[in-house]
Amino acid sequence: MLDEGYDGKNNVGQSVREDHNWIGEWDREKFPHGPKWLATFIKSKGLRAGLWLVPNAYAGALEQHPGWYLRDKEGKVIRDYNTPALDSTNPEVVNFLKKLFTTLDDWVLNITS
Repeated sequence: MLDEGYDGKNNVGQSVREDHNWIGEWDREKFPHGPKWLATFIKSKGLRAGLWLVPNAYAGALEQHPGWYLRDKEGKVIRDYNTPALDSTNPEVVNFLKKLFTTLDDWVLNITS
């Protein structure tokens, strides 16, 4: 299982992550062959690849998509895991999540040995 360390924008000690993008910022220094290669390698060892993520909280820049996030009665962004929480009733958010998980499926499930 890979945790947040695979992300190229993961700065140790940074608690608020509003710029995180799970599939767009793969850390090429730590994993130079990329995610699909790593998933294939893991599968070749008889294991299943896993990836830790919180898609409702790490959708992208709040400034780029302000309408994607839940807000309280005063208009303040609601936080989950100390990050902005996505509004899953927004069709744009649903499309984002479909793209995210389709990409992850491609990395892990559609591997040929």
